[in-house]
Amino acid sequence: MKKYGFLLMSVLMAAVPAVALAFNQGDLTRLLGGDNNMQNADLSGIGAGELTRRDLKSVDFTGADFRNCRLYGYQFDGSKLNAAKFDDASFKGSHFRLAKFNGASLRNADLSNAPCGGSDFSNADLSGAKMAGSPLQTCKFFQAKLKGADLSSAMFFRADLTGADLTN
Repeated sequence: MKKYGFLLMSVLMAAVPAVALAFNQGDLTRLLGGDNNMQNADLSGIGAGELTRRDLKSVDFTGADFRNCRLYGYQFDGSKLNAAKFDDASFKGSHFRLAKFNGASLRNADLSNAPCGGSDFSNADLSGAKMAGSPLQTCKFFQAKLKGADLSSAMFFRADLTGADLTN
């Protein structure tokens, strides 16, 4: 019986590819060295232990991959995050004031208590995102997908939700 169990596990491991995300060490080295042009960087799965640079203000992260990251309390104010991938990432308490998220994917991302005042989430996918308690004053959500997002206690003073999908 053990022989068949081992055989089954071997077959399953070969048939199902691993989906673990791992950041690109070169991209991390550039970021830690002060590079502010991080377009298309692969920072997927990065945690606070690897990223010691907390001030990421005005960095161009256009198209960067932040999937499955765990970064709490970082400063992204004024950064370009257009078309970036934040799926299943957690950025609790990080600051995103005046950030550009146009066309970004933030599915199931956790931005709880993250100040985002003046940010542009136009055409972004925030389906299932957690933005509970986040200050979202004057944010743009033009045509954004907020389906199933947790927006409890979020502050939307003067936010533009024109064409946004707010179902569920």
